[in-house]
Amino acid sequence: MLCTLGLVYTSCTNEVEDLFDKSASERYTEAARQSNEILQSAPNGWLMYYYGSVSYGGYNLWLKFNRDNTVTAATERIKNGGVYTQATSHYKMEQSAGVILSFDEYNNVLHYFSDPVNPDNIGTNGAGFGGDLEFRIMSATPERIVLSGKKTNATIVMVPMPAGTDVDTYLNQIQAIEKDMIAANLALVIDGKDTIQAVPNSPYRMISFTVVDEKGVPQTVRAPYIVTPEGYQLYRPITIKDRKIEKFVYSPNAQQYQEASDANVVLHCLAEDLNKQLVKSVWFLDGEGMSAANAAIWKEYSYECKEEVDQTTAIQYAYFGTYSRSNTFGLSIFNGYLHHYIIEYKLIGKEQIEFTRVSEKEGFNGAYYLRYCGEWLAPCIRMFTKLKYDATSGKPLALSAEDLDDDKLGKSQTYTLETDNLKNPSYIKMTNADGEEFTLSLQSKNYPFGQE
Repeated sequence: MLCTLGLVYTSCTNEVEDLFDKSASERYTEAARQSNEILQSAPNGWLMYYYGSVSYGGYNLWLKFNRDNTVTAATERIKNGGVYTQATSHYKMEQSAGVILSFDEYNNVLHYFSDPVNPDNIGTNGAGFGGDLEFRIMSATPERIVLSGKKTNATIVMVPMPAGTDVDTYLNQIQAIEKDMIAANLALVIDGKDTIQAVPNSPYRMISFTVVDEKGVPQTVRAPYIVTPEGYQLYRPITIKDRKIEKFVYSPNAQQYQEASDANVVLHCLAEDLNKQLVKSVWFLDGEGMSAANAAIWKEYSYECKEEVDQTTAIQYAYFGTYSRSNTFGLSIFNGYLHHYIIEYKLIGKEQIEFTRVSEKEGFNGAYYLRYCGEWLAPCIRMFTKLKYDATSGKPLALSAEDLDDDKLGKSQTYTLETDNLKNPSYIKMTNADGEEFTLSLQSKNYPFGQE
């Protein structure tokens, strides 16, 4: 029996070895060499469609692999003085169940996606963007390289950067396309009749589709994507209503984008009237977006109120919008405490709003601040609407016909609105008949009126 087992073992061993002309070590060395040659062969570098945690979507990363085993990288996420930052570091090829591409030296462009604390606060502290620095090479040709994140298993595709294309030009094109395509409200329409609710997970590149099944139960289909010159390329195909969806094709200044292989599947951008968007959202005043005279009025209120009321700071932000606690629209100011003033309004057409008056109903903390700081606060509110208040209680009062002729009390103001992108505004500029302008943005910046 021992002799028989020995013969069997010898036979099997010879058979396995006969399958390959080279040892495992030699085969790895050859595969690593070929892969490295392909990496270095692209004359204009590679475009990496980078995904970390796929819930954040994908981003364009340019990589130029050099003969000295260094790599130069740039990404659409890091820009300095109008130019995309480039950084160079070492890379190497390793063996671990195949060939591994390892970025083994610090590079602020590459580490943007892998550091545990992302510079732009993407993700959570300790995980960040959730990206890899080591990638298993699944396949490699001069036309296409497919990688798999060693930690995340995310599929990463690389294609050659088009010849004659400048890195900054390409990345600027990506940014412009995204700005044109992005919309706050979306819907997927199939065959012109089936409408699927779609929600962009701003600020990340992910669209969530709500599909109702045959039993009436809603199901969420999530589609991470990356922006390319052709439009939205999904991380992997999704299926909705038996339709395969892989890419939405970009068209300049469009309100809808067709699926690349099925013209009957269309992603619609639902753009509301600008004045409706103003009253539905929260829009912060920018001290740099108003006249010097108006900015001076706000600064005076900020300083005087800080001196007058204990524990009050300089104005940290002020905004127009619906205050969540009372679900009322108006002007809200925060300088240690929030005070809100309910403002009545009329929408005129699509791009105008008339602020009529401060409501007789008290806003949150409004009476208190009018009582103690009304001398400096009232001029700020009068920029937008009529105001009269009781000097003892601070409560806004109704205006008489006689009061309407008193400019000191303010007057009804009509503002014309304009923005950069109706589908997804980043700002709203308000201009009244006197030419006074106020710029509102979706994001506040601390002490917007010049205080420290």
